[in-house]
This record gives sequence, C-alpha cells and structure tokens, in this order.
Amino acid sequence: MTRYLIDTQIFIWFVEGDERISKNIKSLLSDDRNKVFYSAVSAWEMAIKVSIKKLKFGEPLADIVNRHCPSDFDLLPIRLSDVLSVEKLPLHHRDPFDRLLVAQAKNEDLEIISTDKIFDTYGVSRVG
Repeated sequence: MTRYLIDTQIFIWFVEGDERISKNIKSLLSDDRNKVFYSAVSAWEMAIKVSIKKLKFGEPLADIVNRHCPSDFDLLPIRLSDVLSVEKLPLHHRDPFDRLLVAQAKNEDLEIISTDKIFDTYGVSRVG
C-alpha cells in the first residue's frame, strides 16, 4: 500500500470534476490499494480563500469536505510536531499552507499528489 497526501489544488479539481487531473492521478485516487490523505491544512486554506472570495463553491465548504472525508480521503489532522517542523524547512517559497503540507508529508512519510513542482525542492516525493 502506498500512502499519499493530496494537495489543496488537486482536492479542488477532484471535487469539481476538473479535467486537469491527469489519468495517472485519477488512477492513484481510485486505487483501493492506496491510502490517500486530505490534510486539515487544505480545509483551512480553502476556508480562508472562500471567506475572502478568492475561491467559490456551489455549496458550503463543510459539506464538500464532509462528503469526501472519509469516503474518498482519510483526514490528516494538524499536529504540533507538524507545525514545529516548518521551522526546519528551507524557505523555497512563502506559502504557509504548502510548507505545512511538506512538513506533514515528511513527518508521516507520505508522497504528495500535486502538479506544483515547488514540492520537489523540499525533498519530498511528488506524483503529478
């Protein structure tokens, strides 16, 4: 079993049925042999973006997240150890959400499912 952490953009594309998700990623997400996590970090990021009108859904964010977790993805909580691990990361970019996803991926030994190549600079394994 391979364990993955889905990034926020892939989650958004997944719930919206966006065709930008590659066949490879769709295959990973639908394979029952894989364990795919959705981080509370992503919910936090989307909640902020919805509140400032930078992101819009046709239904409440809570409904979306609750529908897909745990049916499609296992929820990964934010732990104090994850937050404290961010301090040790090089400052390749300033996105606090991505940096916390990197810390979680490292702490939990997860591969990140993302099209964002910035994750590669942190030494985590990325699929996408």
